[in-house]
Amino acid sequence: MAVTTTLAIYEALIEAKVPPPAARRAAEALEADMTQHLATKQDLAHWGEIVSQRIDSLDTRLTQRIDSLEARIDARFVASAAEYDLKLQTLESRIVVKLGALMAFLFALAGSALALSR
Repeated sequence: MAVTTTLAIYEALIEAKVPPPAARRAAEALEADMTQHLATKQDLAHWGEIVSQRIDSLDTRLTQRIDSLEARIDARFVASAAEYDLKLQTLESRIVVKLGALMAFLFALAGSALALSR
């Protein structure tokens, strides 16, 4: 706090009929409290910069973490898709084998029916 502010407080107390020693102590105590407990525009600007930097840092870390999670999820989907493709291929193969066996049986049955009908 500037000396002029302390002097203005002291003069205001003197005009209010406060004894000079008490006015001086009160002005000095008020100045000490104000310099210790009040923030200046520069203090607020400095803390604003710190908060902004921390938010930016947090944003960067969260973006990296989200990207990492997305990559892991994508990898799991790719693995699951490959697993399902393999299962579908196995099912297709089983169906083809069963249909082939059914067709062979039906041809044999048709052949037998033709042979019996002659």
